[in-house]
Amino acid sequence: MFYYNIYGKVVSINIDMPLLEKITKQNKSDLQVNVEYKYFGDESVYVKEQNNQFEIKLSSLALYNIFPEKNLIVCTAKNFESFFSTFFNIPFSVYFLSKNDILYHACSLLYNNQIFCLTGNKGVGKSTLMSILSEFDGFKIFSDDTIRIDTTLYGSRAHKLEKQTQETVEYLRINTLKEKNIAGKFYTYFTNEVDYAKIKRIFHLLRTNKQEFIINRITNPLKKQNIFRTNIVGISYMPYSLIVKSLKKKINDDIEFYELLVPSDLNYVIEHKNELQELLKNTI
Repeated sequence: MFYYNIYGKVVSINIDMPLLEKITKQNKSDLQVNVEYKYFGDESVYVKEQNNQFEIKLSSLALYNIFPEKNLIVCTAKNFESFFSTFFNIPFSVYFLSKNDILYHACSLLYNNQIFCLTGNKGVGKSTLMSILSEFDGFKIFSDDTIRIDTTLYGSRAHKLEKQTQETVEYLRINTLKEKNIAGKFYTYFTNEVDYAKIKRIFHLLRTNKQEFIINRITNPLKKQNIFRTNIVGISYMPYSLIVKSLKKKINDDIEFYELLVPSDLNYVIEHKNELQELLKNTI
């Protein structure tokens, strides 16, 4: 067995994941994962529940069975790339929701030992903005794409990998690994020794044709709850019991919400990144 620290849990798994840092001399795990490889031809996507067990079908890539009470995940995947590209998302979201935690779709940075998250629709530029901001003193990448939020509103990450498009890699001149994910994005490592910190701010990203950055504080409770819930990983596929659990999650004033409008022109964003830094610091 191989052992890894994933989302703050010691995970034992029967296959090697070369891109992740292993835990050595570990005899006990919080979660066990068993993986085997098999071809899938069915393109359906669903999450089904029966007797507090969950079956997750992710197109022709992988089939997961989640056993929360046993702290066990069983996966049959097309190949290693299919497994590695799906493992950290909906399967963990189902597992964590069953345990009353949240897997949140957001890139996040650490500033003054507090986390702020960048949320938004796919392709809005979360990972790109995260990398740009990490160039400034005091800002460090905390997690890429997903972050676990526990019942005390603390966050933990899956690993120290980030994924970037070729456009972002070329614009920011990022040194990448040879490996790519199944969608063709480049992997690169980031450094951050803090594994667990308080979630303090959530910035919901929107694209704008204007040549300026705009930040608006969100105070409406319904809008805050909507932003929070719609960014739970895989929420549109969840069965009724997990939807109910998500609806019971109340976000108090410990987390501040903002709307962040970012110009669609990447050149402008890079050339005026100092302005964005100052705007963000004014909220902190």
